Amino acid sequence: ALALTPEPPRPLPPQARPRPEPLPRALRSALFALVLFTFANATDAFLIVLATRLGASPALAPLLWLGLHVIKASTATIGGTLADRFGRRNALALGWLVYAVTWGAIGLAVTLPALFLLVGAYGVSHGLVEGAERALVADLAAGTARGRAFGAYNMAIGFAAMVASVAFGAIWDAFGTVPAFLGSASFAVVAAVVLLVLVPNKPSEAPPVDGGTGQSGDAMAAREPADPSSHVARSR
Repeated sequence: ALALTPEPPRPLPPQARPRPEPLPRALRSALFALVLFTFANATDAFLIVLATRLGASPALAPLLWLGLHVIKASTATIGGTLADRFGRRNALALGWLVYAVTWGAIGLAVTLPALFLLVGAYGVSHGLVEGAERALVADLAAGTARGRAFGAYNMAIGFAAMVASVAFGAIWDAFGTVPAFLGSASFAVVAAVVLLVLVPNKPSEAPPVDGGTGQSGDAMAAREPADPSSHVARSR
């Protein structure tokens, strides 16, 4: 009777959690370039301050803000189309260069009509980059690291944006409007150069990195032994 008594199941040892995959090198380079650009991208509230200094009435200044966001929203689809056609990196670099030109020119504006025209062009630059930024992060992230990639992206951009606005305001107070705007424009140019040099334009140029071995996913797949069942299936 004792021999027929079933043995209770033994608890399985807890499986060790797999080590999280490191973020791919191309993604880290892209995040570095994005942080550099964010240092150049101070809050748009400074545009309202500049407009009031150039003589805008309290009723006209909000229209500048409204027009800016209408242009941003209406050009976002164009930016996404360019990113799909010419690559995320190229579309992003183009948007950053447009930003550098328009933001620097805004600091040199001396009349309200010139300021309004330049702010419109500045809004186009945001339409070019906002969708391309997120698409680039998604393309360069490894499959299992995509959540961490966007977490790192949002954290880095958030901190850099706070630093950018504080630094921009400090430079404005200490040295004036022109150095503040031209300094930010210079940062945007540097960010575009870093992006073009360090980041591939196509995801296929940056294969995801395997966390355990440091090798690309394609290289690991090539080393895996073939499944015998696949040979049997092909021989039938």
